[in-house]
Amino acid sequence: MLGRRPEELHELLLTGVLRESARQLIARGIEAEVKHFREGIPRPGNGSGRDPLVRNGLHPERTVMTGVGPVAVRLPKVRRRDVNLPTFRSTLVERYARRARTLTAEALATYVHAIESGDIGHALAALIGPQAQAVPAPVRRELQDWWAGECAAWRAEIGRLYTPNLTPVASTPIVAEA
Repeated sequence: MLGRRPEELHELLLTGVLRESARQLIARGIEAEVKHFREGIPRPGNGSGRDPLVRNGLHPERTVMTGVGPVAVRLPKVRRRDVNLPTFRSTLVERYARRARTLTAEALATYVHAIESGDIGHALAALIGPQAQAVPAPVRRELQDWWAGECAAWRAEIGRLYTPNLTPVASTPIVAEA
């Protein structure tokens, strides 16, 4: 970090904040996807009370490329008790990443605009690209509610930090020397 120009440090700080925000958004989205997936599976009517799907921890952390750079994510393990049930596949995180997306200024600008406007659609498009259209509507609604709260808190914190202090400075009387 030492020996870097202030502009470089600001850029590193900004991309770090955006990547952390992207990590949180993707993690929240994956949890919403699992919840929506589990709600779509019918519960057994035989009285056994056993859930046909079991959350069984998390897969090891892996890095996925997003529009704001590499982001570390952990996908949940969802085990099926019945082989006839569908398998959980996240629409937010590709199963196999063949090639990395390039980090572009346009993607960063789109993501920052999404934070300012509170629009989850632009944020998802900037992060994961065209497959953002495949995110189910209930997942998108849940993410939009969370995103709006996060953006409001972020804007309030920025406003608090960067509002100029208009408190008058106490003046000290000038005493003439005799």
